Amino acid sequence: MWSGNKPNVVKTENSQSLLNARANLIQRATAIKIRFKILRKTNKKFQTFFTDQWADICDLLGNEANKGNVFWDMFSVFILKNTNVNHSCPYEPQEIYTKDFILCNQVGDILPFPKGFYRSELTIFANSAKRCMIRVDGEKS
Repeated sequence: MWSGNKPNVVKTENSQSLLNARANLIQRATAIKIRFKILRKTNKKFQTFFTDQWADICDLLGNEANKGNVFWDMFSVFILKNTNVNHSCPYEPQEIYTKDFILCNQVGDILPFPKGFYRSELTIFANSAKRCMIRVDGEKS
């Protein structure tokens, strides 16, 4: 269903990280769900820290579900701005990409995390099967 390259994380001059990734959707996808987690490293292992949430991308981008959920409302803005995943399902075979995906400084002001090591995990399920996981590690100092 998917073929792709390893995601690329680039540091900018102001120490922000930009995620760039490309994948080819080989088969038609009629149902796409994502799971997003933020973990914090404690006692040498990562544990769920802030969120562990699921969303149906087809409904989220079709404005049918997750209304009033501040997290997914915010996340959908980034999806629409930095990817070509900009419509509801189905998705025909095509190249899917994210370019310069970054959570702006305003998110850090809204959600002030304590200093430490963090991991974000984005798992993508298409047509009821796990297809991709992207992990990004970072440190807040």
